[in-house]
Amino acid sequence: MAVAFACFVVYAYVVTSVGPVLPRLSDEFMLRPNVVGALMGLSSIGGLLAVLGGWISDKLNKVTVSAFSMATLALASTTLWLAPNAYAVAFSLALMSTSAGFLESAINSFVSNLYPEKRGLTVNLLHIGWNVGSALGPSLAALIIVVTGTWRKAYLFPLPALIFISVLLARLSKIAPKTKSEDPYQHDSVSVSTKSIFKFLPIALTGFFYVGSEMGISTWLAFILEGLGSQLLEAGLTTGLFWGLMGLGRLVWAPAIDKLGYRRSIITASGCVVACMFAAAFVSPLHLKMVLWMLCGFFFAPIFPTLIAWGTSINPSAGGTVSGLIFTLGTLGLFSSNSSVGMVAAFFGPESAQYVFVFFAIAMFANVLITHERTKQT
Repeated sequence: MAVAFACFVVYAYVVTSVGPVLPRLSDEFMLRPNVVGALMGLSSIGGLLAVLGGWISDKLNKVTVSAFSMATLALASTTLWLAPNAYAVAFSLALMSTSAGFLESAINSFVSNLYPEKRGLTVNLLHIGWNVGSALGPSLAALIIVVTGTWRKAYLFPLPALIFISVLLARLSKIAPKTKSEDPYQHDSVSVSTKSIFKFLPIALTGFFYVGSEMGISTWLAFILEGLGSQLLEAGLTTGLFWGLMGLGRLVWAPAIDKLGYRRSIITASGCVVACMFAAAFVSPLHLKMVLWMLCGFFFAPIFPTLIAWGTSINPSAGGTVSGLIFTLGTLGLFSSNSSVGMVAAFFGPESAQYVFVFFAIAMFANVLITHERTKQT
């Protein structure tokens, strides 16, 4: 569990550093916002393979798959550091998203099945590691850019940790404990088939709108804030604190998830997200807008880990596949939001681009509300 937590910290740093990097990368390769949006959208296609990674992790050792994913993430970070053109950047980001999909599918399912009676608590605590890394990522990346004058060294910085954790996971895979296949609180276990996929689909569709909004904010918030007059360090710190407050939120929400139930927890949190995001998008004072965008992270906190707990509780023996399905649809959501934000920013300006996230948040809330009662936790 400790190594999984450290794994998520480093992985999150690499993935979320793109926020403050994006404006510099755009300037270096002379890319318009709509081209940047298409680039970021295409680079997320690798995440579509998450369901394959989940299936493989169900058949093989999940810790071995995680070790392979971290090694591939190190390769992606290296190629991005050395990228000579926009095509190399697209390749690096695609490789990065593929690694992320395999890692999320394997680690989430492994930790969820270790403690089936406390899935909601355990997976939320694991994802605090993601929030630690996500808070460090944009903030340290912005600092590295200011100190060194280049965005590239932001991807050189995490390489030693990526390599070390990959080797450590490979060694631990030989002694990793078997996970429990039965959940005493869920007897409705089904096989993953064409018929049963419809049972998982409403849960996974929530992931589409969640990731489109949450990771879209991580990718574009610094770009939008700078377009509205913010300084680089202010924009980077805002994105970092968005993730930092999400980590705090997961610590606060985690003990209540299993008592409140998966569906009701997500409904409560996503309703708060919609209200906070409306306020953030429509207020005028820039610093108040920054504070409200940070606060959205606190309410986003329990949604994704609880989706994972909910999905794996329906079929613990196929937890990797279910986690992969959620991540795959989340990748499609990120592709959609990245492309939409880029287009809106290009034609209507950065202020209008904020409303794309509001739309995705409303759709997420509506989807959970209409999710059929039989898919909720028993």
